[in-house]
Amino acid sequence: AYCHSIADNAFLVRAELVDFWRCLLEHDADFWTDRITHHYMLYPNPYPTQQRLSQRWYAHASFPLLLQISGTQANSKLVVRSNWEGYLKEFAKSIEIAHEFYEQ
Repeated sequence: AYCHSIADNAFLVRAELVDFWRCLLEHDADFWTDRITHHYMLYPNPYPTQQRLSQRWYAHASFPLLLQISGTQANSKLVVRSNWEGYLKEFAKSIEIAHEFYEQ
């Protein structure tokens, strides 16, 4: 993993995301979730075949961790960019379904 402060309020982090998200939540989750306002997923591999569905981020077991980290502040943003429109639509629908599920 790599972490470098690039400004008073910004860090450049290169890490295995699943481990990073879990670590943030296990170690002082309130501290981190109050401070992370932008989370970027730039061109994740969408794994277009049905057999590899569970490897897409929105179908991965760690997806609730991402939502927990990204959505605790009113001004928080989750930015996902892809060159596959279908992936983006599925990702957006997964967020909608997850919010409905967790609000119950």
